[in-house]
Amino acid sequence: MTTPNLSSLTPTDKIRLAAELDDYYYGTGQNDSEECWRKSNGNYAVEIPDYLTSYDAIIPLIQKQNNMGGLYAVMSEYLNRIQINWWYDATPSQLLDALLLATGKATI
Repeated sequence: MTTPNLSSLTPTDKIRLAAELDDYYYGTGQNDSEECWRKSNGNYAVEIPDYLTSYDAIIPLIQKQNNMGGLYAVMSEYLNRIQINWWYDATPSQLLDALLLATGKATI
């Protein structure tokens, strides 16, 4: 499977990729056949956070990633490219785009 281009991703695609980074999966459980979002360490349906609009969702997701130094460098490079000089000026959506690029979930 090829890595999608960031510009080709819909908001739904971006949320799905973020949810996967946050240990969620879309599928059925052990005891039911309902397809829905589930946390990897549980077997129950959950509502995934809105990574596109919520700082409370995207910032903890960024913090829980491995290789923080390399991740921050790639994220900062992308944010600078789109004229965001300071992280606190970025919207959750811009932070999500930067995270997807830094984790290899998307390309430019």
